[in-house]
Amino acid sequence: MTELSNEQLQRRRLSRQRFAWIERILLDPSISHLQFRVAILINNKYLNGTSGDAWPSQEQLAADLGLALRTIQYALDALVMLVSFTVTWLAVAAFTTVTDRYLRLKTCKMAT
Repeated sequence: MTELSNEQLQRRRLSRQRFAWIERILLDPSISHLQFRVAILINNKYLNGTSGDAWPSQEQLAADLGLALRTIQYALDALVMLVSFTVTWLAVAAFTTVTDRYLRLKTCKMAT
């Protein structure tokens, strides 16, 4: 039997956490359908399989779901409160002009 590398073990652990997290938000009656859609989009499309980080911009999430930016902001605000996301705001600058704001979602430290 072959021994797994640290990276493979990390990926497996994160995969188990991701499925447990999906089940947790699926069964939580306080999470709305919109919040669930946003969370699943982040988990399935943007979550890094090794680090557990996701770096989608709010604008990209809005475009992916065909929703207004403010609607995404409301959903993210609620998810931060309900699902224990850790959030870091980043301003990405080009020639001293802020071009976009990204939301860093650290979900690998989720409570289960």
